[in-house]
Amino acid sequence: MIKINSLIFLIPFIGFFSLLYAVKKILWILKQDEGNSKMKEISSYIENGAKSFLKAEYKVFVYFVFIFSIGLFLLSYIDKHTSPLIVLSFITGSFFSAF
Repeated sequence: MIKINSLIFLIPFIGFFSLLYAVKKILWILKQDEGNSKMKEISSYIENGAKSFLKAEYKVFVYFVFIFSIGLFLLSYIDKHTSPLIVLSFITGSFFSAF
């Protein structure tokens, strides 16, 4: 029987293969026909709206990560059972989540 502790080493490999699959799908999408002029016009509106939304979302996200990082940093000094490295883990996870 496989122990849970040994399964944790599979996580990076699963993530790597997931990224490879995503790249494969992106390349397939980029090869597709863009359509007629009306479709291109509509897609440009959608693209501009999506970029505006993501810009606003990332701005809020950065503030959220900054504030919670300070809170986690302070908590790591109050509670002797936590580590300041938890802040680095949180920031790294937040970065990759946004990525």
